[in-house]
Amino acid sequence: MLLELYQPILWRALQVPNPVVRQNAASVLCEAFPLQDPRQSQRELDDLLQRQFNLFEELLFDPFVAVRTVAIHGVSRVVGIYWELIPDAPLRVLIGHLVNDLAFDTSAVAVRIAVLEGLTYILDNHLSQPLLKAVLPKLLPLLHDQTERVRIAFINLLTAVKSIKAIKFYEIAPVEHLLARLAVDSAEIGKKVTSLLLNSYMPPAGAHRPPRQRPRLRH
Repeated sequence: MLLELYQPILWRALQVPNPVVRQNAASVLCEAFPLQDPRQSQRELDDLLQRQFNLFEELLFDPFVAVRTVAIHGVSRVVGIYWELIPDAPLRVLIGHLVNDLAFDTSAVAVRIAVLEGLTYILDNHLSQPLLKAVLPKLLPLLHDQTERVRIAFINLLTAVKSIKAIKFYEIAPVEHLLARLAVDSAEIGKKVTSLLLNSYMPPAGAHRPPRQRPRLRH
């Protein structure tokens, strides 16, 4: 039903020169995913799904920053929700674009922040964690990004990782790097880094401690 409603205008809207139209169309595409027609054959369904993945890739590299930002948030939502339904090849391509390319988009702070926020969202799906564990260490340079908002978004990502048993935040950002930021960065980042490290190296008050062994009396 959605496909019949959107198909006449959506594909065309994603290709128009007007970036605001593309931005709105990107949002619709991500919200409506997966567009499909149950009356189609399996091959037709696969082709339609691949077309949507191809459009995601195009939107992620749109020349207009706002389109890229909307696409990053939308693709992250799609990947986080439908991880187990997306074929492995396009899944790895999309994650690769986020981690290897868009996270280091020097032309737009908003794009780098969107990537970190998107990956934080994807982490909520436990099926994503083995792959993200392997690729998140590539993002370490963002801890030292020249823009404070990017550094804050990176530390927020580490804070989310801290609650996941399968991934250690210090394997993404070694402690010496975090301590270096603590020494030179703003009060806000210092507070976030301290909170990140505190319970990992100093157990909170009231935490369980092993009972002391009572000394044995010698006879």
